[in-house]
Amino acid sequence: MKAAIALTFAAGLLAGCTTSGNQVTAVGTSPIPPNLQPAFCDDQIAFTTGVEREHLTPGERVVAADGSTTIDVAVEGKRGVKNFKCRFDASNRFVDAVAA
Repeated sequence: MKAAIALTFAAGLLAGCTTSGNQVTAVGTSPIPPNLQPAFCDDQIAFTTGVEREHLTPGERVVAADGSTTIDVAVEGKRGVKNFKCRFDASNRFVDAVAA
């Protein structure tokens, strides 16, 4: 049930996002609560790569001195493992997800 809520939440936010290659960039998103950021990040990476969430391995949230947050995600695909990074600003708004 939590996954369904997170996916619904992410779908609503994706309406304000753009994609380009291996990057998702947010346009005016609302703050994402810190406890939902890893799931939100997984959803963004899964959407970008077309890989099911069970093939994603998220890392820990890392909060920088300026309050911004990054989450590394490893994606296991047909061509091996590729790493991505999700970024949130100091106000907990999604910034982007890029191939690392």
